[in-house]
Amino acid sequence: MLNNFDLPPGMIALALGSSYGGGASKSGGGFEITEWMVVADQNNLVDDLRTFANPDIRSLDLRSLPLSGGKVRTLSLDQPVRITPLPL
Repeated sequence: MLNNFDLPPGMIALALGSSYGGGASKSGGGFEITEWMVVADQNNLVDDLRTFANPDIRSLDLRSLPLSGGKVRTLSLDQPVRITPLPL
């Protein structure tokens, strides 16, 4: 089911000066795109996600996160695309 509802670049054009949409800029128009996608496994508390810039699926185990409070942490999604060779 992944990617069934993605908006590819060029599908929805944004007007010049639009203040909404991921691909819009103040100086020119742009295109709306699906910037990220998440599949949530609520039984196992795992989220799988991918971004437009990197279609590799990354998995986040929510049980491993310190949810008792404290310092706010961020996780970088800016990672290189990995190419996985297929066995012959």
